[in-house]
Amino acid sequence: MSEKRYKSRNRNITLEQHIGNRVFLFRHGRELSLEQLASVVGISYQQLTKYEKGENRIAASTLYQIAQYFGVSVDFFYQGYNGNKSSQIDTTIEGVKVMSALDKIRDEKSRKKILSHIIPIIKAFEVYFVGHILNKQCKKMLEERD
Repeated sequence: MSEKRYKSRNRNITLEQHIGNRVFLFRHGRELSLEQLASVVGISYQQLTKYEKGENRIAASTLYQIAQYFGVSVDFFYQGYNGNKSSQIDTTIEGVKVMSALDKIRDEKSRKKILSHIIPIIKAFEVYFVGHILNKQCKKMLEERD
């Protein structure tokens, strides 16, 4: 998929754009083309493109179908929206891919075991990268001070 249209975070956007971003995230996370998701929902890929860009308002019934297909509540598409400002989006394309992969594992015990290994790895990377960035900033400040 060659689409690279993900909107930046923490900026003024309409509710339609916010919802469209979330549809875009889930579609890409599940590695679906515009045509594939549009076919499932019963709309044209052009219409889906307009939904994802926030150019058209998604009908409640269409949003419900999309939510059902992805296995999330309709509320998911509204999360993080506050007035005309979109807060930090807590889901990424990569996050959706991980969730999708975990959903494919039907055995709950196995799924929990895998998750118990993934979370510490993610936390370790977070600590490393935050520490790495802080070290670089401290070094730069010390150099500027001299």
